[in-house]
Amino acid sequence: QRVLDLTLARNTQIKRRLAYLAHKNLAVLHRDASAVAEATRHCRAALKVDPSDAALWYELGMLLIAARELIGAQWALRDALKRSPKHELSRERLVELLYI
Repeated sequence: QRVLDLTLARNTQIKRRLAYLAHKNLAVLHRDASAVAEATRHCRAALKVDPSDAALWYELGMLLIAARELIGAQWALRDALKRSPKHELSRERLVELLYI
């Protein structure tokens, strides 16, 4: 039973990781195709699975800037900095947003 439980737990982790990577990659593909709304949707879906990726929070912030959702962009960039206080790109964009 213990082996079965460990296998099921491992499968769940793998499924979560695959879902995260699929959404993250789809976000990049949609962003590159200038489909900002779809890219944003996939970025948020990836962050629901794993909210620890500061670079992905930054990406969400940039997508929200492109969509002119500036308040949401500020929150995303702040979340990036919570996860990685030295993330310079997030800091720079947040300062720019706060002083527009």
